[in-house]
Amino acid sequence: MKKLLFYAVALLSVATALSGCKKDEGGTELPTPVISVKQPKAYPGMSGTYSINYSIENPREGVLPEAGSEDSWITGLSVNEKSVSFKLSENSSGQKRSGTIALSYQDAEGASVSITQEGFTYLNQTATANCYIVTGAGTYVFPPVKGNSDESVGAVASVEVLWESFGTSDAPKKGDLISEVSFKNDMIYFSTNENFKRGNALIAAKDEAGKILWSWHIWMTDQPEDQVYKNDAGIMMDRNLGATSAFPGDIYAIGLLYQWGRKDPFLGSSSTTESVMAKSTLDPWPSTVDPATGGTIEYVIANPTTFIKSENGWYYDWLEDRNDNLWNKVKTIYDPCPPGYKVSDSDIWRLAGLRSDNSNNSAYDAILHGSNFGSSGPGEMKLTKEAICWYPANGCRQGSTDKLVGTGTYGGWTNKGISGDYTKSYAVLFKSNEINIGKDEVRSNALSVRCQKE
Repeated sequence: MKKLLFYAVALLSVATALSGCKKDEGGTELPTPVISVKQPKAYPGMSGTYSINYSIENPREGVLPEAGSEDSWITGLSVNEKSVSFKLSENSSGQKRSGTIALSYQDAEGASVSITQEGFTYLNQTATANCYIVTGAGTYVFPPVKGNSDESVGAVASVEVLWESFGTSDAPKKGDLISEVSFKNDMIYFSTNENFKRGNALIAAKDEAGKILWSWHIWMTDQPEDQVYKNDAGIMMDRNLGATSAFPGDIYAIGLLYQWGRKDPFLGSSSTTESVMAKSTLDPWPSTVDPATGGTIEYVIANPTTFIKSENGWYYDWLEDRNDNLWNKVKTIYDPCPPGYKVSDSDIWRLAGLRSDNSNNSAYDAILHGSNFGSSGPGEMKLTKEAICWYPANGCRQGSTDKLVGTGTYGGWTNKGISGDYTKSYAVLFKSNEINIGKDEVRSNALSVRCQKE
């Protein structure tokens, strides 16, 4: 019994000695080290190498901490006398993720570093386009290629948000819609405001001289719904391109306006009853030019916010030389619709059963200022089984005068159709007393676009 007690006391003494402070060569006990590290902020979603600094109170000479992580996306850990370096893999999940780096040092109490990485979303998962839909707050990525292709726009030196707009009479502040934009790893990254807001923005890529190489429309809205038009005519979006609502009478249902064949939009009205252009962060917009100055593809690509005004607007388009292939049956690199959609075919309304009538439009709502061709609409002509298929009386921006006109009176929708009458195209026109599904329309006029599913 005495021997057992002796061994127990001896073991306890050894354990106490091992767990206590270490001693130097002279036998003096060394104070216990304390390792400290400042918790870092969230890291961006792209892959990269990062480092965090640490400090040690009462360090041991010539001894470095050890670092490790059980998270597979945190790799390549290395330690020097001041910092811990590590690699984070790409996080394209669209969601934040969290992990841990554990630091240990001799007999010090271990330290835990919380690593948070933002997520991002590839917008070109199905296809590239000149327009991308964003439905919630986050970071988004797309390649600098011409819409609906894999053709590079050239050597990108910088990227910039050209304008932001709510589509109303209230001008947003810069960053209200897109808070940050950058060009990294040959990709364009942008982040929305944490407080996600509906609206539209235009991002441009520039070369070293500051020349715009290409631009992309960012459409920030709830997800547009598909509507199947009758007689298998086709599938259309429930709203205009750029609209952030499909609700009858809503100012957010107006959307954006397009000169025929151009990929970049212009602002529509900020009212459902008056032709008053919506406000944006770009104020003023560039002065208009005539086709002799700006009537080329090269010019409008480099100047996406410049409206081409045609003095002979009832006969000629914004181009100096006619080109009927900017929008076509096969989606082109100038098509303004998002992935999976295209500018509508000219005959989809006719195939769905709509007929021109120069004296009546029974679907027109004089109070809400637009036409409801859904199943709940007042007219006898229905385009969809859905209760609402709303076409607002959003007017147009005249190519001959550069004036926004007709809001609250009529709505026009440009499409792929080519008219044989001079250099005109076909459009659909809805007035309170008229339906015209094959109107000859001046190409310099900017009208709405309703995208059709490919």
